[in-house]
Amino acid sequence: MHLTRRENVARAIHSAELEGQAVSADFMHDATEYIKGTINADQLVERTKTRIMERELVSATK
Repeated sequence: MHLTRRENVARAIHSAELEGQAVSADFMHDATEYIKGTINADQLVERTKTRIMERELVSATK
């Protein structure tokens, strides 16, 4: 089964919500860029990982 980019994003959001996680505005911006084809899946994942690592670094220094 081949999913569209929009379907992939919808599944990712649903999965995060099922795990009790909030979807950030930054992720939604990047997800929109992915849906439009401006960035690819690897870039979307890399941007998300970078944000998570930056957030964890800030939390660790508080």
